[in-house]
Amino acid sequence: MFSRVAAIVVERLGGTLRPNQWMRTAAAAEYLGMTRSALYSRRGDIPHYKVDRLLLCKREELDAWIAQYHREPQRQEIWARPTAAASRRHSQREPPRRSFRARVDADKPARPKRERPLPPPLCGDEAHKDKWAWELEISRADLDAMNPKEFERAWEARNERLREGGVFEHIDELLQKLGDKGMEELPPSALIRAVQELNQP
Repeated sequence: MFSRVAAIVVERLGGTLRPNQWMRTAAAAEYLGMTRSALYSRRGDIPHYKVDRLLLCKREELDAWIAQYHREPQRQEIWARPTAAASRRHSQREPPRRSFRARVDADKPARPKRERPLPPPLCGDEAHKDKWAWELEISRADLDAMNPKEFERAWEARNERLREGGVFEHIDELLQKLGDKGMEELPPSALIRAVQELNQP
């Protein structure tokens, strides 16, 4: 199979290349010292030829491609063992300067640790708890016995009662009839009755 494909490639390129110059992806990846997946991910950069679904690479082109990444060492002396005098000079140097960002961060006052707020009903003061118990139409002792999850479910049930009772749908009419203060003074059951009275002929 490989020889047939290689022969096709040679024929398409005018017979100027020899079949043994071609490498498949596994061989090319091994030649470059990378995995096949890494080679596939960089196939937009790596010179290659695609014949049907087969990727082929030419050894000389891979050599030229990898040569462009050649870098000379910037400081030759870092590879040499430091002398005693150099070690003394290094120890006498000033400590490296911190970056501007590091200096700014160091000068900032430490932020106080932010604690998570307590959920209802634990977060409320006495007035809040009395108001919530009144809104839920339960005793204060029942409210104090609730954990946050139970309070959340009870509050959702209250809102659902108001929704089913038509309070949200007739809020403008209730405000016109009762006013803001009047609505605040009525518990959910009384608001639902007020909606029922609105609908009476």
